[in-house]
Amino acid sequence: MNTLSCSWPESLAVPTTTSLPMTIAAAIVSGVSYVLRPDLWQAWFALLLDGASSGDTTFLFPLRLAGAVVLVIWGARMGRRWTVPVAVILASPILFLNTLTILAALPRLQAMPRPAAMGRPRLGRAGAAPSREVAGARG
Repeated sequence: MNTLSCSWPESLAVPTTTSLPMTIAAAIVSGVSYVLRPDLWQAWFALLLDGASSGDTTFLFPLRLAGAVVLVIWGARMGRRWTVPVAVILASPILFLNTLTILAALPRLQAMPRPAAMGRPRLGRAGAAPSREVAGARG
């Protein structure tokens, strides 16, 4: 989790200016890795499909993925950091027992001061929204 996400929980639900460059970078890395080792990508998709046919490890993945998105948006709006590792588990395409190790992040997240819930921004003088410095100091 990056510093922006910790300081501004709404950054988890609202795309930031870095989203597009990060998406492009991820696509480039994925494309290069596919060109270099297409066999590994095929093995990954075969693993996903085999799990889907057995019904054990990919149990209701589309529903879990949608639930993870909703959970992150709700958690960002309410200032609840614990929703991020739980959503990561829900969004995992294959569930194994070791996936639960992500929950080890929960005690650290609970120890951090709770950020203010994202709501309507308070308007300053002349109807202007507060600056980032002021908004970042809230939590």
